[in-house]
Amino acid sequence: MTRRVMLAAVLSVFLATGALPAAGAELLPGNPSMRTGYAPGPGSPVGRVQLVAGRVVILHGADPLTGYWAREGLDVYESDILVALEDARARVVLADESTVTLAPRTRVTIGRSRFDPDAKNRSSFWNLFLGKARFVVTKLAGYRRAEFSVKTPTAVCGVRGSDFVVETDGVLTEVSALEDTVLSVVSVAHLEEPPVILESFSRTRVPAGALPGAVERMAEDVIREIRRPFAFPGRGEGEPARPLPGNGPASKPDGRSGEGAPLPSAGSRPDRSGNLGQPDPVKPPPPPVVMPSGNLAQPRPPENLRPNTSMPDLRPPQIQERVLENQHQGILENRLDREVNTLPDRNVSTETGIQPPVNIQP
Repeated sequence: MTRRVMLAAVLSVFLATGALPAAGAELLPGNPSMRTGYAPGPGSPVGRVQLVAGRVVILHGADPLTGYWAREGLDVYESDILVALEDARARVVLADESTVTLAPRTRVTIGRSRFDPDAKNRSSFWNLFLGKARFVVTKLAGYRRAEFSVKTPTAVCGVRGSDFVVETDGVLTEVSALEDTVLSVVSVAHLEEPPVILESFSRTRVPAGALPGAVERMAEDVIREIRRPFAFPGRGEGEPARPLPGNGPASKPDGRSGEGAPLPSAGSRPDRSGNLGQPDPVKPPPPPVVMPSGNLAQPRPPENLRPNTSMPDLRPPQIQERVLENQHQGILENRLDREVNTLPDRNVSTETGIQPPVNIQP
């Protein structure tokens, strides 16, 4: 019996009995039993499995003792645990079009994934327990909040839009920034310390209980080696993924999506049930309003213009004193003008209103 036939026989036993191979048992919490069907998790989906190669397990946080074999098109939910076993890979695309790719022997948890394009808000938090994952985070311009964080047993990485790889064995974390990336890295044991900033094609290491190490630039061969575990057989490394089209059954009657339902996109709005649907159609701009020139209101001249005293005056003291004197002088002159205007004119006759001639002495 050849080695390939033996492996196929062993895999068929695993799928039939629901057992897991011993090589991946240490990556999984507890001893979950595998189900052939897929039950959706609680709430609305936050992403979808886009690519799978090998054996990848999905565990819902509400029931971590029940596992499902990942397939392309399955939805994922908050608190889900994703485990790529030996020689396996998986890529998940999120609602904001960010992607997370798992290398072999990797376990991650979706701690939080919120995306609200109407409120200009994104908040995502992932926990990398063991292994290696690549995060291609979509840059969202004009958003009030667009945080995306990844935590390991020794470090926390924070970005707004980047392409980076995080690898950990539980006692050491290595963070590598790829193209067009700026991210911050702090130690879990020293959260009060200033973060280390990584820019494109640089990396740092964070041992347990220690501060991040020195930032070092990566050579081209190192960058290729970092990217290599994320290549899918026959598909290469691939570009940042887009949301999958809905090519399966529609959303379930209870409002939760199962397999193949359209994934929420960046322009979607929630419907009455709270689920995100298709993007709103683009409305044409209203025609311009043309008014006759005679009806246009004339702008009013500015009134009561005063210097902005809320900002500090950075001019030299001599100039400040001169400006202050001029201001005081102007106030006094205005006050005198008002007082003079209220007095009767002594040179004008109150009876005739005619000014008497001036006597000029020869």
